[in-house]
Amino acid sequence: MIRRRKLMSSKKPAIGGSLRRLRMQVNRKRKILFRNRLFTLINLQYDTAERMPEQVCWGRVPEPSHH
Repeated sequence: MIRRRKLMSSKKPAIGGSLRRLRMQVNRKRKILFRNRLFTLINLQYDTAERMPEQVCWGRVPEPSHH
């Protein structure tokens, strides 16, 4: 019984570590996605500026459309 308790206590930190690692991976993925979205927004802005400059307000970032 003492041995079992020891095993359980040694198992706990490993589970916590894996959870933390998973969370870090998710955060990294989210960060990458956010960065990609930012780049696409900037690229779209530049594309519109090149195509129709009269409709783009320079110095002001247009609000992204929320679906």
